[in-house]
Amino acid sequence: MTAWAGRSAGHMQAAIRAARVASARREYAEASALLCTAIDLVDETPPSPIRKVDLLLELARSRFHAGNVALAWEACNAAADIARETGDGPAMADAAVVIRGITNSPVKAQVHALCLEALALLDDSDPVRCARVRAQLAATGSVWVSERYFDLDSEADTAAMTAEDPDTAFLGFHARHARFLGAEHVSHRLAVADRAVELGRRKGTDEYLAWGLLWRIDALLQLGRIVEVSAELEVLTSIANRMREELWTCRLELIRAVLLHLEGRYSEALLHADTALRLSAKAEDETVPFLHLVMTSNIAVLTGIGLQEAERTVRARLENTPYFAKGWLAQILAAMDRKEEVQALWKAMVPHLQDFPRRAPEWLIAATGNATLCVYLKDRATASALYSDLLPFENFQSIADSQTPSSGPVAYYLGQLAALLGHPEAAREHFLTAIRLAEGINAAPFAAMARLELGRLRRSGELLTVRESEVAALVAEGHSNRVIAQTLFLSERTVENHVSNILRKLGVVSRSAIAVWHVGRQS
Repeated sequence: MTAWAGRSAGHMQAAIRAARVASARREYAEASALLCTAIDLVDETPPSPIRKVDLLLELARSRFHAGNVALAWEACNAAADIARETGDGPAMADAAVVIRGITNSPVKAQVHALCLEALALLDDSDPVRCARVRAQLAATGSVWVSERYFDLDSEADTAAMTAEDPDTAFLGFHARHARFLGAEHVSHRLAVADRAVELGRRKGTDEYLAWGLLWRIDALLQLGRIVEVSAELEVLTSIANRMREELWTCRLELIRAVLLHLEGRYSEALLHADTALRLSAKAEDETVPFLHLVMTSNIAVLTGIGLQEAERTVRARLENTPYFAKGWLAQILAAMDRKEEVQALWKAMVPHLQDFPRRAPEWLIAATGNATLCVYLKDRATASALYSDLLPFENFQSIADSQTPSSGPVAYYLGQLAALLGHPEAAREHFLTAIRLAEGINAAPFAAMARLELGRLRRSGELLTVRESEVAALVAEGHSNRVIAQTLFLSERTVENHVSNILRKLGVVSRSAIAVWHVGRQS
């Protein structure tokens, strides 16, 4: 060994030791820089037990913890290139499972492709890595491409979740959670979240705990269990602070933005969303910018402020997306009352609405958005189908996950559809449910919207049947039930029932209130 080679080997080993100390302190940016130094030196040292591919994988993990998805994936690819040249299946498998939990990013599809390649290179002598890669394959499958990406190995997540190796089990939880992203499977997602939390507590692993808690918050928000959300968020904040990973800091900021959005505190919500966007800048990943756009455009629709900018950015974002996804833009145009453009877009969208995959987490929020477009354009035919689709989710919040702003209780949109379809009694019950649900999660703006719709329904007079309207008019004139019965040729008991129904439908408690309502209708 030459003196220069000896010095290089010593420097490399020192850099590796220092990088591992930095990682233990969770100083991931420092660890990444030191690992880059070691990798630069590895080719200058004589053969040693330290392999370049292993250092690249260590660098990939460190960069991912530091929040830089693009650079982490670059290191994964460099490791995979070496694995291809040497036929190193285990190294390629390890490269395929470094990056986890990425959603709106091209990297997700690339990870999926690497999983397929790794499985082809692995053999059955390494069952642990095979199980990890199969679970990662399922977790990174696209709901927008084909069912087969989830069904390629339908038992992969089950096998992984029951594995003795904790990381394999954890990847299995990711796969199972991805399989049950649809709104109808919220109970399955809660069960998976509980198992991830239990694994994290048992193994003392913050990563497992954090993901389990995030999945619980997602599901609880959709179910409107806001008290539990607050408790889970407090625990998650403590764990994320301990982890010191910017991706988790971004996730926390987005959750806080969503909760403030629910309360109608839009300026504060935007501050937290802006913070998440700033923190995510170096990640070179689309997830946070996409969620930031969802938040800002949603607030623009609700407040009427910033609609022109929202239209421009959303239109650019949707340029190459399927037609059934254009409802996002159509809602912005409707808020600007550009009816002809909405009509043209809606006409193109409607034939493709059923193509929107139900297993996608965005399906529920897209369906409620489409409900507003049906009402805006008075499209009763589409409204009827949407009403049937949404009815099983009446007690849910219209939300994709804890980092996507809610559009309020699904019951609110069912009320709008029922009113459009000429079912005032059903509409009333839906709006009352929406008010109860919105108040239960401290979502004052959505409760106010439901009350406004309920008031419109009452003022329209459509809430009462023809006979009930006749009874209400006579009550307003000050007649007793006996006089009303004689006037309308009814029994007094029937009139009593009509008066009770009128009081219930109008949400009032006295005959004088019926009179006030009736006079208001005439004015």
